[in-house]
Amino acid sequence: MKTTLRIAALLVTTAFTMWAQERARNERFETNFFPPQLLMENQRALGLTEEQKTAIKSEIQKAQTKFTDVEWQLKTEAETMQEILKNEKVDEQQALAQLEKVMNLERDMKKTQVTLMLRIKNKLSPEQQKKLRELRERRFEYESEEGEG
Repeated sequence: MKTTLRIAALLVTTAFTMWAQERARNERFETNFFPPQLLMENQRALGLTEEQKTAIKSEIQKAQTKFTDVEWQLKTEAETMQEILKNEKVDEQQALAQLEKVMNLERDMKKTQVTLMLRIKNKLSPEQQKKLRELRERRFEYESEEGEG
């Protein structure tokens, strides 16, 4: 029982550390990428062409399909991991092999997300990218002011 608790505590600690590191990396990425929602909300201000809109929508749809598929697989593998960890004695090799499956799916999810962001960015002109940075900065300042008040 103590071994199971130690493994569970280690997994939680590791997961939290990985989450914090991932979040820090994502914040650095955010300055170079533009979320689809920001583009959708500012189509006119950006002067998006019909060709750009169509291409971006197509990329979003492809990514959403991939996200859905990977998310289903991830939930299945996470359930399997839970079942493995419920045992009084946890088979270390089995748990680590299952952890590898979960982590690979999480990596696939992140790769799909970054691929989408790259493709969106590459569809935008330098002027549109500059405008998006300005819009994002204004939004951030506005949200910060609201949080203080």
